Amino acid sequence: MSKEQNNSECGNNSEERENVKEKSNSEADNTMSRDDLLKTELGEFGWFQLRTVLLLTIPIMFSAIRNDYILSAASISHRCRIPECGENSKLDIYKPDWILNAIPTTKAGLSSCDRFAPSNLNDMNGSLAYCPASLFDQTEKVGSTELVGPKYRFIGVCLMSMYSLGQVMLGGVYWLIGYWRYATLVLCIPCLFMIVYYWLIPESVRWLLVKKKYAEARKIIENTARVNKKIISDKSMQKLLTPLETPVPELRERKSGVLRTVLHSPVLLRRVCTTPIWWVSGTFVYYGLSINSTGLSDSMYFNYMLTCAVEIPGSYAGSYLLHKVGRKPTLSSAFLFSALCNILFVFMPKGSVPALRLSVYLLGKVAVTVAMTSVYLYTAELYPTQYRHSLLAFSSMVGRLGAIVAPLTPVFNQYWHGTSSVMFGAMGLLAGALALTQPETLGTKLPDTLAEAEQLGRTEATLKDEPR
Repeated sequence: MSKEQNNSECGNNSEERENVKEKSNSEADNTMSRDDLLKTELGEFGWFQLRTVLLLTIPIMFSAIRNDYILSAASISHRCRIPECGENSKLDIYKPDWILNAIPTTKAGLSSCDRFAPSNLNDMNGSLAYCPASLFDQTEKVGSTELVGPKYRFIGVCLMSMYSLGQVMLGGVYWLIGYWRYATLVLCIPCLFMIVYYWLIPESVRWLLVKKKYAEARKIIENTARVNKKIISDKSMQKLLTPLETPVPELRERKSGVLRTVLHSPVLLRRVCTTPIWWVSGTFVYYGLSINSTGLSDSMYFNYMLTCAVEIPGSYAGSYLLHKVGRKPTLSSAFLFSALCNILFVFMPKGSVPALRLSVYLLGKVAVTVAMTSVYLYTAELYPTQYRHSLLAFSSMVGRLGAIVAPLTPVFNQYWHGTSSVMFGAMGLLAGALALTQPETLGTKLPDTLAEAEQLGRTEATLKDEPR
């Protein structure tokens, strides 16, 4: 074979390879989604995304002030009425000069629920101006009861931890200021200035593209590329701003209602009956532990701040375990460990080994934070795309029942000190056991259809995808 023939064949082979390469690139461009284009052309996480995330941390932190009732309601000073000294109205002075003759003191000030027993019930010689100590037996107390891109999805966890940091800030403000009216003003007035976020935070590009507002989307895309120091090609811009073609058969396809679909699918019905219980248990234990933390010791502000601060490592631990261990074992073990801590707390009455008692309580809060971090992702991955948002919203809505009941738990403790802890433990055990009944979704593709959702845990080979 001559040298010229070899060169000719090599040239033909190189041309064929170029044609195949161009064809594959063309096919890739045709199949590339808008999300892929935005990721490759603008970058998954550049200066533009960083600036937006930092701006969002402020309102997320201040959103925690909705929990101020835990501190403002608890900080209202109150004491027993002293009829022996002529008190018969709620308008009487809270702290008259003689009050220490009738009310014992605690580290936080006057006792809210105790008073000294009267020395002689027939001796009613006291008045609002003069009430001597001789009217009371100060050796005996009487209680009141007798009287972004996949690589940077950890950013979502960072934003979640900002909410916990906001709760710590809430406790710190109340601790420093004390009076609830002034503390509320300090926390709420900055929120008035957040109206400027209307101009600071850009609109969602994906939402603008879906709504066919291409001019606004183009401005944001160009601004993002400029800030991230990227160059978006005209071809990519044209593809982004071109309306997606919807196949005719899909338009004519009649979609079944979510209720009918759930009732006709035993697998989906079991999940719809299971995931709301996770949410009810999670919100009940999560908010219940925060609310009851103010009664751990005399320093209720410090206790609340500490209980909220441990949520930050809990959020990061949950994110790590979800991707390393799996969804099902993380959620189940978190609920069960939280239940164990709450049940152990029952056998640690107030005053017994304070450090150990506080540690067990905080470990329970860390565990339920891991569970709450897991339940969002796990619930979404169990449902098909068509009904995912509806069923996730349904689970979250039912879960608010736990948040409604949680503020009532301190009242239950008046009958027995361990009532609320037993309730937290029981709900944790129930949710942890139910988590074991659902399939693992780590490393599987999000189910698009009902059939794929029903096959989760059975034919994983057909659903395997890159880890989320």
